[in-house]
Amino acid sequence: GAIGEVLGAAVVVATLFYLARQTKLSVELNKVAEQRTLIDQCNAYFRITIEPENLVAIRKALSSYRSLNRHDQARAFVVLCQWITHYEKCIYAHETGMLPTPVMVAFRDFSVSFLVTPGGSEFWEDMGPVFGQDLQDNVNEILLSPERPAPATEAFHWLRDDDT
Repeated sequence: GAIGEVLGAAVVVATLFYLARQTKLSVELNKVAEQRTLIDQCNAYFRITIEPENLVAIRKALSSYRSLNRHDQARAFVVLCQWITHYEKCIYAHETGMLPTPVMVAFRDFSVSFLVTPGGSEFWEDMGPVFGQDLQDNVNEILLSPERPAPATEAFHWLRDDDT
């Protein structure tokens, strides 16, 4: 009787420790999978951004979004929206503990660097309201900050419209 109860209690405690460990491992694997997904999406967005017609449009857009013809403006819109929504995904992943701060900051700085350019600023002024209020507030706070990222055209010379 008593020995069976002690053994039963020991098995329950051992099972709880085992389940706790498995849960911790599962959470860690989910973090890695989420980070991998965000990195894979980032790579896909880079490929879309550097497609020849898109790259020409985005280079022009970063100088003056409003002066683009409809075709180039549509291409630039798609590219800029994908980077901004990618940043939004990173915010949520970071808030849930799935993305470490340094990685989120890197994604943030790259995505927002498009909006620090003259044309990116025009895009955000015109199109920012289509994004959620939380994202708008977050991006606007970054854009007003003295520590905002450098413009994409300064940080990434291949985004310049002057072929230098």
